[in-house]
Amino acid sequence: MSKSGFASFAFRLWLAACMVVILGISFLGYVAAEKRIDRASKDKIDLILLAEELKASSDNLTRMARSFVVTMDPAYEDSYREILDIREGRLPGRGPKSRVYWELGERNPATGGGAANGAVSLVERMRRTGATEDEFRLLTEAKEESDRLAAVDPRAMEETRKLVLPALQDLATHSDPAVKYFSGTATYSVKFEISDLKSRMSLDLGKVHDLARVTLNGKDLGVLWQTPYRLDVSQALKTGANQLDIAVTNTWHNRLVGDEQFPADFEWGEDRGEKGHAMKAYPDWFVKNQARPEKNRKCFVSWYYHRKDTPLQPAGLVGPVMLVPESHAIIQP
Repeated sequence: MSKSGFASFAFRLWLAACMVVILGISFLGYVAAEKRIDRASKDKIDLILLAEELKASSDNLTRMARSFVVTMDPAYEDSYREILDIREGRLPGRGPKSRVYWELGERNPATGGGAANGAVSLVERMRRTGATEDEFRLLTEAKEESDRLAAVDPRAMEETRKLVLPALQDLATHSDPAVKYFSGTATYSVKFEISDLKSRMSLDLGKVHDLARVTLNGKDLGVLWQTPYRLDVSQALKTGANQLDIAVTNTWHNRLVGDEQFPADFEWGEDRGEKGHAMKAYPDWFVKNQARPEKNRKCFVSWYYHRKDTPLQPAGLVGPVMLVPESHAIIQP
C-alpha cells in the first residue's frame, strides 16, 4: 500500500472512530434526556396522585365526621383521627402510594406508626416530587384550606356528644355504654332566672362523684372535693338570667371496667385472682408506637384489677342541686 493510500485509510479510520464517539455521546445524551423526561413525567404523575390523595383524604374526613354525627359509632371517630394521622405522617398509609384511605366503617389495618416506621406526611411527599415553586404553593394552599375545614369537624362531633338528661342520675346506671363506662370530666350546664335577690345564696350540689368545679356566669368559683358540696355564690349570682356550669370528674375505675367488655389486644400473664393479673409483656404495637388494634379499649395499664363483671362506681352529678338562701338571726343571751 502506498503512503498516500495508507494516509487515506488512516484518515477514514480516524473519521469513523470520531463518528462512533460522537454517536456514542449523542446516544448517552439521548438516554440521559429520556431519563430526565421519564423522571419529570413520574414526578408529574406522583404530583397528580398526591393531589388526588389530598382530595380523597378531605372527602373521607367529611364522611367519617358526618357518619359519627348520625350514628355516634366511635369507629367513625377513630377512623377520622387515623386519616389525619396518615396525612400528617404520624401513621403509614395503606399502600405504596396511599392514594385511597378506606370506605365508611372499614378499619385501618396500619402496620406501623410514626416517622420512624416510614410514615411521611403528605406535605413532605409533595416536596419530594420535584414540584415547581408555584405547584408546591398551590398544593400547600389546598392542604391548608382542607386543614381549616377539618378543624370544624371535631367541634361538630363534640357537640354531638352532648347528652340531654331529663333528670340528674348516676351515670353508671345509664343505658348507653358510652355514658355507663365513662371516666373523665362531664360538664353539666343549665340556664335559670332569679327575679329578686334579697339575701346571700349558697349552691348545694347534693351528691357528687367525685370532684366538681363550679362556674357561675363565667366566674370560676373553685373546686369542691368533699362533702358538703356547698359554696357561697352570692358574688356571682345576679338578678335575671344566669348560666351555671358544673364540671364533674370521676375516677377511671368505670372506664377500666368498660375496657374489659372488649377483647384484649395484648397477651395476659399469670392470673392471681383478687390480686389482679398482668400483661405478659408490652405488646408490639405499644413498643413500636403503632395504632392500637382494639379501638374500644381506651386505657393502658400493666396490671389489671378490673374484670368484665366488676361493679361500677357511682359517677357524675346526682344532686339534687339547690340554691339555698342564707338568713341570720341574733341570739340574745
